[in-house]
Amino acid sequence: MFKQIGLIALLTIMVGCSENSTSNLSSDNTEERAEFMTASMGESVILTDDELDEFSLIRSESIGDIKVDMAIADFIPLLPCSVEKSEPVLWTGIGEIIQEWRYDECGVKIQLSTIDAKVDQSVSSITVIAPSEFKTARGIGIGSTEEAVFEAYEDQVDPTISELGESFVAGSIYGGLVFTFKEGQVTKMFLGGGAE
Repeated sequence: MFKQIGLIALLTIMVGCSENSTSNLSSDNTEERAEFMTASMGESVILTDDELDEFSLIRSESIGDIKVDMAIADFIPLLPCSVEKSEPVLWTGIGEIIQEWRYDECGVKIQLSTIDAKVDQSVSSITVIAPSEFKTARGIGIGSTEEAVFEAYEDQVDPTISELGESFVAGSIYGGLVFTFKEGQVTKMFLGGGAE
């Protein structure tokens, strides 16, 4: 799923760039030219490298050493609890076959996806709740304070979606880490795209 979202974002940028937007760059400012400029019907917007790579967090982040795009054989040893597997279902809206593996005793739900039944599934998202003891790559887990989350992920916060006392989105809901709070503590963590 991550690969398809990235491809769609890349194609959108490429189509937007097909319009002539170089006239908006000053010829003597090389730093400005090094940044990517998209064309739009109105005003041009200069995107930084970080904005172009909005999925950098999802590729580097993990919960309990489980990462997006991880193969099944790699995460199974990390989960000692029994698993309940849903039937694989084709989600026609995204063109992927989706399956959920629930490790209720561990407080973990993993969503797997593939674009073809003949291709191995990989992790598309991970959700954890109590009693999970898993931590993120920056040391946040169930029960961590909202303040600790902000300190750990302040550089990645999406302030347009995060709601004080309710949720904190690091990266993007399209590819990031979402923390849910109750009484100032983390009650749920989600890593993936298209947050629940």
